[in-house]
Amino acid sequence: MPMKFLIPFFLLGVAPYALAQSPGQNISVALDVRSVSVRADTTAVAYVLTVLPGSQEALSRFSIDAPTGVLRIAPQNSLWVPLAEFQGRSVGHWITADSLPAGSVTPELTYEAIGLAGILTYWVGGVFPFPSVEDMDPVGSSDPMVSEMINGPTVGVEAWPANRTPDALLTRLRNLGQRTCTTPLMWITSSSLCSQLTAYVDEAESHRASGQLSAARTSLDAFITALSGSAPGTFAPGVNSSAYWLLRTNAQIIRDSL
Repeated sequence: MPMKFLIPFFLLGVAPYALAQSPGQNISVALDVRSVSVRADTTAVAYVLTVLPGSQEALSRFSIDAPTGVLRIAPQNSLWVPLAEFQGRSVGHWITADSLPAGSVTPELTYEAIGLAGILTYWVGGVFPFPSVEDMDPVGSSDPMVSEMINGPTVGVEAWPANRTPDALLTRLRNLGQRTCTTPLMWITSSSLCSQLTAYVDEAESHRASGQLSAARTSLDAFITALSGSAPGTFAPGVNSSAYWLLRTNAQIIRDSL
């Protein structure tokens, strides 16, 4: 995808003493959701991370929440060690054997789980020298996902809701759209587009309630088109990769169920 959703994480301009207290967190990255694909009850999400210029640490690891468990994770080669659990938590977790300095780009990091696209947490960790034995915290006193990694929201795979009816999924889609359009996410910055997307969901809901399934599908097609750019593989102005794949995928699931 030519458009990247930049999520800078930095501790620039602070005193060296402060930096020394947060090893692993002095990293700045851009996270791009490259694709979301659905197969039966499972969803796969692919990510690419770019270590931004000026990042004070090289990239060493990346995690994405996986509350329903990981079915598949890639790549699996000599440079990337993938795990389905970290610190007792179910996540997609990648550790690189060759730390990536500023300007580097990861390959596509993909995980698949039972569920559908939702808004979940990811973590990124930088490379840092391990402290001496004297300086280390007692075993179990510190969670590295809190003390050695930064985090933020992105698209991941969450559990299917208990109610999978089109009505319930349309309500969920409307809520997801509203979240992408407001703080703290602001994954869509066009207020007019946000209003239009809500209107398309309302139309689809009204048509479905009256039994006009073809018209409901047309409204969802318009919803997806509104998110898309004029050229293949691009997004509408003001839409980032996270918003596009989150909303497009969920709208398609509902359309296919009508």
